[in-house]
Amino acid sequence: MLMLLLSLSLLPTATAAEVTDLPPWLRGDVRVGYDLGLQVGTLNEIAPGSSEVADVGRATREDHMLRLGGVFSAAPGAAVYFEVPIYFSSRLSFTDSYEMAYDPLAGRGSMVYGDPLNGTVSVQGSGAGGVWFGVRGTPFSEDLWENRGSRATWLIDLGFRTPDKSNFYGIGEGEGDRGGGNGASAFRLRNAFSTTKGVARPYIQGTWTRYGVVPVDLYDSEGALVTAGAEVQPGQRFDVLTGVQVRAFENPNNDASFDFDFRLGYDYNAWANVPSGLYLPSVMSSTEGTLVSMGEYSTASGGLGLYWRFFKYLQLDLRADVAYVFPHKLEHPYPIYTGTDTLEIRAWGGFKIMIR
Repeated sequence: MLMLLLSLSLLPTATAAEVTDLPPWLRGDVRVGYDLGLQVGTLNEIAPGSSEVADVGRATREDHMLRLGGVFSAAPGAAVYFEVPIYFSSRLSFTDSYEMAYDPLAGRGSMVYGDPLNGTVSVQGSGAGGVWFGVRGTPFSEDLWENRGSRATWLIDLGFRTPDKSNFYGIGEGEGDRGGGNGASAFRLRNAFSTTKGVARPYIQGTWTRYGVVPVDLYDSEGALVTAGAEVQPGQRFDVLTGVQVRAFENPNNDASFDFDFRLGYDYNAWANVPSGLYLPSVMSSTEGTLVSMGEYSTASGGLGLYWRFFKYLQLDLRADVAYVFPHKLEHPYPIYTGTDTLEIRAWGGFKIMIR
């Protein structure tokens, strides 16, 4: 351990942290990456007339996505960028679940006394999502303007995503046309700060994302149109990420390096209006084809990133986070919540071609 610390102390000063990195003037980067999202947990209901919590199923959400993007520095300290997500598969499935039955004593639907559902209930979609366009700028930077003596780097990111006709919300008719993303237009504001402490780059990043409404035709279980052009509203999102990026190896002869990124995160997801029957395996016929509210919720995560720069122009990025999803109500007419055992795994791997 002593030798490791000594070797780290002899390394050159680390370059920009990934969250505040910006190409020099008239230079750019191209990224190709793969995203995996996996959320698993039980569904819980408070039994009518009791304070006991009953397990009424198990839910799994799985997303596989290819992400293409690029950034070009059009002016000193300012850049434009784009990002194209392509969903190979977005799947939501339920196992060991029950049919929603009407409880006359409680005056609402309940899964506690419903009949077991056979097999797995699932919905799946795929396709390209909306395209992100945006600008990034750094009012002060340790790397771009070393002669200014800046002791920190501040990166501002403003992004806009175009709407997409395909989305994951459409249910009933046209099942084969279900998309992978939420299909909404979006606005994103991101601020990130980092500084240098020897071989370490501590950083903090905050991101606010606001989504527009998505018009969706909603059908009942028989395929009959119930609501035309229902305005689905994905929930706004605010997340904070903080951590420290540590330079473990550096070769100045070919600009090769290897960094570790130790990170913690917190996400807040506001309430959303979603189609009834999408996030539950079974609902009452009275809510089929209508919009219901999903409760607000938060997640807390921890993870590790690895950034391996083979030489000046090519870098491999690997990141993985495990998040705890706090319990929240899935549809307001029903007392069904995500379980206290719900976890989410987020992983990303890709290459960055650095034209610098």
